[in-house]
Amino acid sequence: MANSLDNVIQIAQESFVDSLANSTEDYARCCEVLSFEGGQAKLMATNAGGLAQEVTSGTTSVTASDLTSGISNVTQQAFVLKHQVPWAQLNWSYELARDVGSQLANAAAQNINKLYFDGLESLFGLNHPMAGAGAGQVGAGKHFLDTGLAFAQGAAAAGTQANLMTAALSETALDSARQLLRNYKNQQALPMNMGGNGDLVLVVGPKNERVAKELISSELSGADMQSNTFRQYADVVVYPFSTDEDDYFLIDRSKSPVGIWMGEAPTIEVRESDDGIFVNMVAKFQASFYTKAYEFGIIGSNVP
Repeated sequence: MANSLDNVIQIAQESFVDSLANSTEDYARCCEVLSFEGGQAKLMATNAGGLAQEVTSGTTSVTASDLTSGISNVTQQAFVLKHQVPWAQLNWSYELARDVGSQLANAAAQNINKLYFDGLESLFGLNHPMAGAGAGQVGAGKHFLDTGLAFAQGAAAAGTQANLMTAALSETALDSARQLLRNYKNQQALPMNMGGNGDLVLVVGPKNERVAKELISSELSGADMQSNTFRQYADVVVYPFSTDEDDYFLIDRSKSPVGIWMGEAPTIEVRESDDGIFVNMVAKFQASFYTKAYEFGIIGSNVP
């Protein structure tokens, strides 16, 4: 019995939805996924201001502690994946419609994965949204991942810190990244003490997969054969980086300043071509890599 167009539509849509539900969304393991419609998002952070005056039982007035604000603008992007199948082939094959629906779902998921992980790699050269010499800014000419990032600039508690490393992945390097997270301060110069909530992810390329999993899974540490304090310290996510397979990132997911904004979840449309010769299967989605106006919550190593 030949297929009808209605059958093809139903089979392709069911396959698309099922495959999408079972797809590998590696980006979702690394960050907060924002989900709302719109063409542009404004992500805000409160910046420098310092500690307000303590209020006691004898206090009759206080001096306000002003905060500055930082805003990061994100523009939504739309994507379309199109596959054209001869109607004659679909007419007698239920499996062909199912296979195309599944492959389109996988392609959509992997495009979003690549959008996120390419975004991570771009942070080494991305201008910081709050670059500048003013109050609440992080210093002139600074990148999102950098050294000498200012906090509480212009206030008494002003100082600098780093979320950039260059060391190859090792036990010592991971310990350095841990210390950077623990010591990191926000723009009010308050210690964030990140990394102790069990919500960390170590993002590596395939070249570092073995080292990463040994660091996180082994019961004993390197040459000293002592108890491995990094055992189950973080979730390991492996993705083939586009730029440098030696790079890696340690991210506190609960405070991550970067992620994916999903404006429209992937959907599929199936329709016959105007000439009736082909059936067009089109997957559509809207997604963007975002950075917030602050950088705390991520450490990156740009290995030479």
